Amino acid sequence: METIEINKQFRQILHELQDIEGLPADSVVQVAQVILQEFGKDRRAELANRAKSSKNGNYYNNYR
Repeated sequence: METIEINKQFRQILHELQDIEGLPADSVVQVAQVILQEFGKDRRAELANRAKSSKNGNYYNNYR
């Protein structure tokens, strides 16, 4: 994921979290960071699964 895309996602998450009533500003930033970290983990897992599937010859069967 490119830095520009990460920054865009982070700003979008911040914007959505700021709409939650009663959530302090410092908590908004912390929650946004955790959400972005989880997105990164999910993306890495997806890439690893694709790489594994392509090595096993299953890539095209799994992603048609």
